[in-house]
Amino acid sequence: MPKVVLEYPNGRRHEIEFDNGRPLEVGDSFELYGRRWRVMSVASTRKPGSRRYLDTDAIVCRPMTNSPFAGAKPSSEQTET
Repeated sequence: MPKVVLEYPNGRRHEIEFDNGRPLEVGDSFELYGRRWRVMSVASTRKPGSRRYLDTDAIVCRPMTNSPFAGAKPSSEQTET
């Protein structure tokens, strides 16, 4: 299974093994975790001394849509009208 790195808008990265039945290519998109993701590139090699954990065969994806929970506040922060 190919390694896929999901890059969130806040800079966080999450590596998963993802298989949708066919190889992912740059420009492809898919639904996962309540968002629509687009394949952006194949990750670069890990640099010595870097904290990055990416392999050369990892696929980097970024969200095309926000999470349905984006902008939601905890119920304790909501104000009554």
